Amino acid sequence: MSEQEKRQSRRMSARGAVEFYDQDGVLLQGVGRLLNLSVTGSLVETSMQLTPGQVLRLRLQMDHKEPMDLEVTVVRAYLKQSVKTYGIHFNCITLEEFERLKTFLAN
Repeated sequence: MSEQEKRQSRRMSARGAVEFYDQDGVLLQGVGRLLNLSVTGSLVETSMQLTPGQVLRLRLQMDHKEPMDLEVTVVRAYLKQSVKTYGIHFNCITLEEFERLKTFLAN
């Protein structure tokens, strides 16, 4: 089954900044950028070393509004030389966050 067939939601190309925090809310060394986005997850690029299965907090700045803080799990790692790209699954989002993501993706 291809990666495209495994996806639960359609992903769209997106740009934005992301910050990574541990589960206690402590900022980890490193930031990243958003490459694509869906209502269930995203693809991010960062210089940080993340591990599939790792649970952390992601602060997502995707528009000119307040950033969204989401609990996420790293589900895939794509490592090419110094570029690290990760598939991220949103573990639990509120209805408000879900609607905000849907609105952002529709525009």
